[in-house]
Amino acid sequence: MRVSTSQALSTLPFSITITITMAFDHASIVARCENPNRECITHSVGDDSRHVVVLNQELVVKNGWHVTAEEFRNQQYAYQHFNCDELRIPRAIEFFEHNDTGYLVMERMSGFRCVSVDIEDDVRTTAQALHRMHSLPAPDNDAAGPVGGGYCPLRFEDDVRFENKQDLEDFLNARLLRNQKPRRLFNLKDENLVFAHLDVAPRNVGRLCNGALCILDWAIAGFYPRWFEIAMLRGCHDPAPGSNQFKDALVLALNASSSLTPLEDLYAESLTVVMYNCVAKHLYVIDGDPAVSN
Repeated sequence: MRVSTSQALSTLPFSITITITMAFDHASIVARCENPNRECITHSVGDDSRHVVVLNQELVVKNGWHVTAEEFRNQQYAYQHFNCDELRIPRAIEFFEHNDTGYLVMERMSGFRCVSVDIEDDVRTTAQALHRMHSLPAPDNDAAGPVGGGYCPLRFEDDVRFENKQDLEDFLNARLLRNQKPRRLFNLKDENLVFAHLDVAPRNVGRLCNGALCILDWAIAGFYPRWFEIAMLRGCHDPAPGSNQFKDALVLALNASSSLTPLEDLYAESLTVVMYNCVAKHLYVIDGDPAVSN
């Protein structure tokens, strides 16, 4: 059965319409993903709850209970605004759910080679790509979170939802300890929101056969202050060999091209403190009763 899929995001402040003909219906895609002999691509898989399964030479499907409509919209936005010959974003074609599992059909990026900290040009061009993303203002400077709204699967906290910058500010300040608040309190009223990836690592960034840079996995992307990207690079440890070294080099390259202001640098540092507090939240009540008073 051949189906023509047209996905239009009429609820967004911009219009994206993609039409493509696929030789797969939803049932056949689900069956392919559940087949124990399926062909998987593992370079963009962060954990066992997500898989990228080959459909044919042109298409793959990312599936798992962590795969969401928010990721689909983020990836469509990135494709529309940043995809070009030098920077390739897989075209997101369709998203659907089946039995609480998300399925994101997308363009296959053949010949993907993970970037390396040992290749200076990999770090430089990745920094240039992020700088380009951070230079594009959000369509609505008060709409924090993923494209079109929804839940934010931040790496350091359970899924949360922000309606505006005030919600984001309240979320961050509530996760500071009492003795941290006098110096580190966030005030996001005058902060500009930009599109940020927030999970830049060699497993998600690579080179294609033609030398183009390719960025994958837009699950936690969205509209945030630009220092969010720096804080996530600094504060999220990655066990993959060479990944943390790549992130450190990338931070230096980003600072060389567009350094943070002193206030932005303080906020980035404070966000890493929030990340640490959230990791320890099962031991403490951060802002409640009983409250931590150390």
